[in-house]
Amino acid sequence: MISQASQRSIVVISVTAALLMLVLVLVHSLTREIIYSNTLSSKKEKLLELIPKRYRTGDIHIESLSVPKAHWTSLGLENSINYHVVNNFGIPVAVIIPAIGKGYSGNIKILVSIDMRGSIIFVRVTSHQETPGLGDQIEITKSQWISQFSGRSLSNTTEADWGLISDEGAFDSFTGATITPRTVVRQVFAALNFGYTILNRGHDSLKKVEGMN
Repeated sequence: MISQASQRSIVVISVTAALLMLVLVLVHSLTREIIYSNTLSSKKEKLLELIPKRYRTGDIHIESLSVPKAHWTSLGLENSINYHVVNNFGIPVAVIIPAIGKGYSGNIKILVSIDMRGSIIFVRVTSHQETPGLGDQIEITKSQWISQFSGRSLSNTTEADWGLISDEGAFDSFTGATITPRTVVRQVFAALNFGYTILNRGHDSLKKVEGMN
């Protein structure tokens, strides 16, 4: 038979183990919430880099919505990715559209911010594998090349103009590379077209998946 002392020891060990398990569960839950909150905060900061301060005069809320599957191909998407609606005091002031294109060395991922009039605010490359010193001129930190898209819209730039000057389009290239800038121009145009679809249809008709205050 188990002595009373042994029984008490078993009870103490069991209770201690249960308490430790509870503490671990609580710590994991709190840590997960903190990580999630920090991730959202970092994501919001990155997105707001595409929105000038003149559009952010007060309470900013960012809605993240899923890109409809019908637009995946044109935007270069292989799975569900979100676009974003930026609200200032509850009023939409801009949309941010993702797009992916195949560059010389791999995928080029971009974000395009568009105001409510349909004009591009900024274009930024978020990921690429292009050749350093050559194709990496698509980065805003390496060159001002990508700034030439700001102010462009479907109203002031015809479809035929959405190409490089060497292809009889309206956009500059850069020395020693054509595939990289050609890809960016094409996908900026695709993002702009999708942006017009959202502006004309109204983003509330599409599924909301997440909000960032």
